[in-house]
Amino acid sequence: MSNLSVKGIYCYPIKGCSGISLEKAELQMEGLKLDRRWMLVDDTGNFISQRSHSELALMKTEITTDGFKIIYKDSEIQVSGEMSTEESVSVTVWDDTVEATLENPEINKWFSDHLNQNIRLVQMTRDTKRLISPNHARNGETVSFADGYPYLIIGENSLKDLNERLDKPVPMNRFRPNIVFSGGEAYEEDAWDAVTIGGSKFRGVKRCARCQVITIDQESSMMSKEPLKTLSTYRREGNKVFFGQNLMLLEGSEIALGDLISVDKRKTELI
Repeated sequence: MSNLSVKGIYCYPIKGCSGISLEKAELQMEGLKLDRRWMLVDDTGNFISQRSHSELALMKTEITTDGFKIIYKDSEIQVSGEMSTEESVSVTVWDDTVEATLENPEINKWFSDHLNQNIRLVQMTRDTKRLISPNHARNGETVSFADGYPYLIIGENSLKDLNERLDKPVPMNRFRPNIVFSGGEAYEEDAWDAVTIGGSKFRGVKRCARCQVITIDQESSMMSKEPLKTLSTYRREGNKVFFGQNLMLLEGSEIALGDLISVDKRKTELI
């Protein structure tokens, strides 16, 4: 078997907006530093994502010296990495309601103008503890505004196998992973239980169930039936279609491109 190694690291500061490719990244229990620590919400505090606003895919993200900026069409807005206000609001992401800090009015107006509805950008507060599903937690682990778990890893060969079944190949950004690796067999990440990446240790939580977001072209925001249609023909179990493995950090502080990956333990039963 060829060596497993990190080929891509991706961070998505605002849930639903485009990601940033990194050479190395700081690890935190909730996910990569900055990853999905911000979220767009509507008037009721409910989260906004590409499921309802596919144009979020076109909102490109770039790291700056004091945070990051979002670029959309011919406009851009700077978002500070620090809390910009002291105003706390309750927000809902799936079944969880937590406290978040409201960003300043200028930023909220920028998103509202471009999305044609009243939108607010919120940041996860330092004290917010959003727990992962108790079905898979061991020690009260927490997560950012990501859908369910802190890290998502996908193998290049898994995508290669999928693309060989498609009439038109799709890029990895359809699946919005945090870590992409080279080497190994297609879908071998399904069975990872204990994994060491560089000097950091992770636990494989569960395979990632996919939704219609993977049918959105991240460069045009156009939606089609693929690759979900094809994936469902051979990666469906019950009413779920799987692609990628969710991870939780056990120990470690950083990962970098080129880090070797060792699989320390494999699952005896896939979940």
